[in-house]
Amino acid sequence: MKKALSVLFVLSLLLGTVFAGIVPSDNLQYIVEPVKGKTGGTLYFYAVSDPKTFNPAFAQETSSTDITGIMWDSLVDFGKNVEIRGGNLATGWEVTPEGNGWIFTIRKGLQWSDGKPLTTEDVYWTFKNIWFVPENCLSTYDVITDAQGRAPQIEMLDENRIKIWYKEPYAVGLRQIGGVQIFPKHIVEPVLAAGKWQEFWTLADVNKLVGSGAMIVTEYLPDQRVVLSRNPYYFRVDLDGNRLPYFDSMVFVSVPNLNTAQLKFEAGELDYLAPQAAQYPNIKAQAEEKGWDVGVVGPTYSTLFLAFNQHSPTADQQYWFRNKKFRNALSYAIDRDSMIEVIYNGLAQPQWGPVSPASPFYDPAIEDLATPYDLEKAKEMLKAAGFTWNAEGKLVDDRGIQVKFLLTTNAGNNQRETACNLIVDTFGQIGIDVTFNPIDFNTLVGALTATGNWETMVMGLTGGPDPHSGSNVNRIDGDLHFWNIHPDTGSWADPDNYWISNEEWKIDRIFRDQVREMNEETRWQMFADFQRLYVEEAPLLYTVQGLRLYAKKAELKGTDLGSSSTPPILWNLWALYRD
Repeated sequence: MKKALSVLFVLSLLLGTVFAGIVPSDNLQYIVEPVKGKTGGTLYFYAVSDPKTFNPAFAQETSSTDITGIMWDSLVDFGKNVEIRGGNLATGWEVTPEGNGWIFTIRKGLQWSDGKPLTTEDVYWTFKNIWFVPENCLSTYDVITDAQGRAPQIEMLDENRIKIWYKEPYAVGLRQIGGVQIFPKHIVEPVLAAGKWQEFWTLADVNKLVGSGAMIVTEYLPDQRVVLSRNPYYFRVDLDGNRLPYFDSMVFVSVPNLNTAQLKFEAGELDYLAPQAAQYPNIKAQAEEKGWDVGVVGPTYSTLFLAFNQHSPTADQQYWFRNKKFRNALSYAIDRDSMIEVIYNGLAQPQWGPVSPASPFYDPAIEDLATPYDLEKAKEMLKAAGFTWNAEGKLVDDRGIQVKFLLTTNAGNNQRETACNLIVDTFGQIGIDVTFNPIDFNTLVGALTATGNWETMVMGLTGGPDPHSGSNVNRIDGDLHFWNIHPDTGSWADPDNYWISNEEWKIDRIFRDQVREMNEETRWQMFADFQRLYVEEAPLLYTVQGLRLYAKKAELKGTDLGSSSTPPILWNLWALYRD
């Protein structure tokens, strides 16, 4: 892919200033995308929540990042499955001779949306003053630091090249460094100097937004809409030399919930809908009459799992939950096929491990370790682990203590609540008394991360293409290693009663070592070992994985949907057009 893109870069230089309708800066190195479409019109999308900020350094919720991701570009370009597609603000890069960093060549002739030059100095200044300073950004600082928590070093080699390197090899550094957004120094530097950076590019600052992306926000009306207009200086063109994006504008229409989004899509007020499984049959039934394209893309990165608190407030539960034979037995008592049908209308697939099949690191071999629904197998494994049944048919441990526990999830999440009810039913069939008690989401998160006051829980995590994104989940000292929190991380964990299995130690070592492994094949095998260890240890029982669904107007062209966790229609916003 990178070689093909390089040919396109050269082509863009040869085409020079003859591109139709373009007023270029001197020697702009365009990216020529292999697309042909029609210019003009407005794209109508939707958002369930209003953005909280337009400042990418402090944006954490998708209602904000979906928008900021359009306005500011990064050094590296990512494709529909969040794979590294090629250069972006950088034409390319090379690994340093020491193997611990990269030399990026910045694209010549770039301009900000206000017409000012975008140069290597902007790139250097952004990293040095924003991303490498923890108080000037939020979680991004943790993402770009190495395994020892150290920020990289940066040097401007000349007017077109910048070097960024770590003190030791850091395999995921290119994805992390290449993915953060670059800001206009001439705009942000005085704001930072005045100590007002956190207060800048708020929702009231629509007239101050200057970016490098395909579109820039030009209007915001709370609870109504966010309007973006095309950036006249964007650096992508199509095969006919037309400056991209094709659409003149894009509108995020505010909706209170997904049901309202469906109604607006059905009324023709939206161009695209990501339906839930419950909505999909109705949308599919109308597709031919309404002129919609409706379908399934593939598995998402998101997960749905059952967790056991190995630091449960109840000592008896700790005794059960720390027994991997007990956990593996209960995996056989989860009716994943019923979950797929009841929760997802058949639009999901069983999940056996922590890595989605959408990820290039997925190892299909873990399917050989699958635990399909089989209550007799579950009982057989429980018996082998020392459990028996009393006269009332209730499961008891080898001390005669009855097995029972609370199960919770966040109230109002219909999919998770239904999963819990199914688990209560099937676990009951093997003699386990489970009491389901859904609670408020914020209370649930507090129990998970602040108090440890929970027993079992159905939850999910967003996931991503590279398992490294789950480091804070899978390292034993990670702040989301919630099922067996380390005493140094969770104050509720008794250091005198802390226990870790050999498998978890091995997983921890993999996550510490993989960041130093620059060989891609070796790193893939490390994560294959991680998946096998995880399934065998079963610290979390994965259930099912939803499929990504879509519905769009047939007249909307240029879409190329993938497994991106961002709105999958927007990764190539520049290519979309109305026929």
